[in-house]
Amino acid sequence: MTDEFEFKSIAFSSDDVNSLIAEMIDGIDTIRSRYCDLIIVCLTQELTEGAEKIVSKIQEMLNPKVLIGCTASSIISNAANIEGQSGACLLLAQLPGVDLAPFHLDPPTWHDLLNSQRKFKDAVGIPKEAKIGLLFGDSLTTPLDQLLDAFNTWFPGLRLIGGIASGVAQSGNARLILNDEVFNSGTIGLMISGAIQTDMVLTHGCRPIGIPMTVTLSNDNLILSLDGSRPQDIIEQLISEMEMDDQEALRNGLFIGRPIDRQDQKFTRGDILISGVYGYDQSSGAIVVGDQFENGEIIHFHLCDPSTSLQDLEMSLVPQVLRSPPSAVLKFTCNGRGIQFFGHENAELDIITENLNHPPVIGIYCSGEIGSMHGRNYLLSNTTCLLLLRPDSDNKDDIGEN
Repeated sequence: MTDEFEFKSIAFSSDDVNSLIAEMIDGIDTIRSRYCDLIIVCLTQELTEGAEKIVSKIQEMLNPKVLIGCTASSIISNAANIEGQSGACLLLAQLPGVDLAPFHLDPPTWHDLLNSQRKFKDAVGIPKEAKIGLLFGDSLTTPLDQLLDAFNTWFPGLRLIGGIASGVAQSGNARLILNDEVFNSGTIGLMISGAIQTDMVLTHGCRPIGIPMTVTLSNDNLILSLDGSRPQDIIEQLISEMEMDDQEALRNGLFIGRPIDRQDQKFTRGDILISGVYGYDQSSGAIVVGDQFENGEIIHFHLCDPSTSLQDLEMSLVPQVLRSPPSAVLKFTCNGRGIQFFGHENAELDIITENLNHPPVIGIYCSGEIGSMHGRNYLLSNTTCLLLLRPDSDNKDDIGEN
C-alpha cells in the first residue's frame, strides 16, 4: 500500500467467465495489496450469472475496503471500451484521507422509507460532510424519481451521480455489486467524504429546432396541446420544413428541452433538462414523452447528432482544462451514445482522455443517468455525466457543476 492518491483502470474481455477470471488474475497479480481503498467494477450483461464468482475472486485477490458496481449492456474504460462483447472493467483506487460509506436500499415498502426522514437517513447513513453520492440502480425494482426526490428533500444540496443498470429485460436480471454481495434488485450507493475534490460535468449534446412553445394541456406523460394545437400536427409541420441535416439527426430521435428554472426560462446549455418523445396517441394527436409536464410550462423541441454531442462535450470540459488533470474520471452515459450513434469506437472517451491528460476512466452505458444540476438531483436521459476526482490539496475544493 502507498500513501498517495492513486488510481488504475484495467479491462478484460472474454465470453467465458472462467477465462475472464484467469485473465483478470494475470492482470491484477502485479498490483496485489495496492489500490485497496475502493474498487469500482463494471460487468457486461453477458456476465450476469458469473457475477458472484468474479466478485469473489476480486475480494480474494485485493480485499478492498469497498467494492461497488453493476452490470450494463456496455461498459467504459480508458483501457478499452467494451461494446457488443463480454467483459469487465475495474477502477482501483488508493484514497488516503477519504471516507467511504456504502449502502443498499431495497425495502419491502418504498413509500414508507422515502416519506420518513428518520427511516431514510438511517437507511442511507450519509455523513454530514459527504461531498458526493455515487448510485447504481435497477429501474425495475426502484422508484428512481421518488428516490431522488427523497435525497433532494432530506439531504438538500448533496450532489449525486450514477447510472441505471442497462440491458435488463425483466425484474431480477440486474446485478448490483456491493462488497462481497451481489443483489438483483434495489439501489446501491456510496457516500464519499474527506480529502477529495469532486467535479461534475453534464452534457446532453442536443440542439434546439423550431421555437419555444407552451404546454396548454397535459396528462401524466402525455402532452395533448401545445400553444393550443395538437402536438402531432406541430411535429409533422416541423418535420416537413426540416433541412437535410435535421432530417438525418431525426433518425436519432426527437427530444424535448425544458428549463430547469421555470421562472428564468433559459434554454442555454446547462440550464435545460432533456426528455425523449416516444410516439403519438393517434386518436388525440398527443405525444408520449419521457417525463411529466405541467400546463403552462415552456418547452423547446431538440435534435441530437454526433457532431453536436462531441462539440458540447468538448466545450463542457474547457473549464477543467485550465486546472490540473483529474486523478480519475467516472463516466455514466446514455446507452444510445455508443458506436452506432457516433459511427466509431471511443468517440467521447477520446475527447475526455485527450483534454484531461489521459486519466484512468471507468463507467457504464445506462438506461438512465443520475446527475446534479442547479442544486438538485435528476434522473436524466440522453446525457453523459462525468465525475472528475482530484486530491483536495489540488486547487480549491468542489468547483461543482458545469
